[in-house]
Amino acid sequence: YADFVALDRDYVVVNVFAAEEFSLAPKTWCYPIAGCLAYRGYFDVDDATRKAARMREQGYDVTTSKVPAYSTLGRFRDPIVSTMLRRSDEGLVSLLFHELAHQVLYVQDDTAFNESFASAVAEIGLVRWREAGNPVANVDQEAWRRLRQQLFDLLAEFRADLTEIYDAALSDDEKRRRKHARFDALADAWRATGARS
Repeated sequence: YADFVALDRDYVVVNVFAAEEFSLAPKTWCYPIAGCLAYRGYFDVDDATRKAARMREQGYDVTTSKVPAYSTLGRFRDPIVSTMLRRSDEGLVSLLFHELAHQVLYVQDDTAFNESFASAVAEIGLVRWREAGNPVANVDQEAWRRLRQQLFDLLAEFRADLTEIYDAALSDDEKRRRKHARFDALADAWRATGARS
């Protein structure tokens, strides 16, 4: 990180994620260097919005996510982007560890592994950063871990329920109805934790 880029927004890339209507398997897009990814990134939000709309018209379930940083996997000098600096010190340190991890180890065609690996490196790196005597944010780390585990448990239950719905011998309309009811229940359960969105 030797260069700085200032942006007038709070994200650098907008990622588009999609799956067929009754599938939990993400659609993938393939690229020469990165291999196949479970998302497609856009620097322009309008381009991402148009892509998401086209995919919805084709029957996909689609979501977009604005992200503050990216990695070129060590192929180029990634800049510090102003969007990265809108975090707490710990948030920035964690983000840097995450993005640097992609430069150390990257497995083509395995988005789940790559993001899990980078997230684990960030978490371990942040613990070591704190242990080295760096300032610690005024956050109850144990409460944060419990909340995160609660979210993981909710998502695992949600995923199992959707798998059961998708595999059932039901009409598409009934699958759709049950899926939307399950999404509503998940949103209610998450709100009940008191966590911010």
